Amino acid sequence: MSLGIKLKELRLRNSLSQEQLARKIETTTRTYIFYEKDKKYPPVELLIRMANFFKVSISYLIDEQDEVQTQDLVTTGGLSEFTKSDLQMSFNEQLKELRLHNNLSQEKMSRKLDIVRRTYIYYETGEKFPSVELLTRIAKVFKVSISFHIDAKGEYTVEIRGDST
Repeated sequence: MSLGIKLKELRLRNSLSQEQLARKIETTTRTYIFYEKDKKYPPVELLIRMANFFKVSISYLIDEQDEVQTQDLVTTGGLSEFTKSDLQMSFNEQLKELRLHNNLSQEKMSRKLDIVRRTYIYYETGEKFPSVELLTRIAKVFKVSISFHIDAKGEYTVEIRGDST
């Protein structure tokens, strides 16, 4: 199920109009409608507000699974290729490790993601952070999930989870 369909279902379940929800998550109605119609992907900060508002995980919003997950944004289990020490790495370090584990060059990765090599290098060095749309493509390429974690200060980290085989 796409992000847009999930947003619409959650909005209707909460008996809200598009305009009301847009106000609650601090965006414009027009922008929110683009998200609900899958014409745009929201930035990570807005995904956090949406997840908090609906009391679902960010992973639920962006994964194409159907079941609703609870507010527990820090998931456990399901790790086969990545160890606990890997989870202490930053997202860019995990991305590089996953690429190397799969014997892919940066050039090959950039082609798989349909982005220029320099941009991919920025993601691996931590100079830039990929959009939600690109995170979704990364997860599909490696057949993993991308998990968002929010700490007590409201700051988020992103990690790659799952089997990379």
